Amino acid sequence: MKKGFAVLVLVAVLFFGFAHAAIAEDVGFKLAEPVLTGDICYDLRASSLGFGPSYTLGTFGKDQMFEFKGMWAVFPDENIPNKLGAGVAVSISKALAAAGVQNIPTWFNTSIGVLGLIDVQDSVEFSVGVYATLIKIPL
Repeated sequence: MKKGFAVLVLVAVLFFGFAHAAIAEDVGFKLAEPVLTGDICYDLRASSLGFGPSYTLGTFGKDQMFEFKGMWAVFPDENIPNKLGAGVAVSISKALAAAGVQNIPTWFNTSIGVLGLIDVQDSVEFSVGVYATLIKIPL
């Protein structure tokens, strides 16, 4: 049952990942350039800090400042299972530029956001997390 649900979630993520291209123009959603990011994540239910890779699926909003991403979160506490998540973030540098701030360093490219987390190891359990992107690696 657990693996079946995890496969169902993966299929849904892949379906919406490919299907959103058809409606992207109508809602202002653009496919993101391939970027792998390293994030830290705080799971509010478990009250624990984790880390892991994420992938930006697309951007939307004014000046494309909002990002939709998927994340794999690993928690150092062995009592907390690894989790899969999807969420929305705001790019800090794009938000500052939209607010009129000038001379933003090019290396400053972090984003912060909220995501839903699903336990993919033990039982199907949903939780909410907040995260911050620390590094971005263009692919």
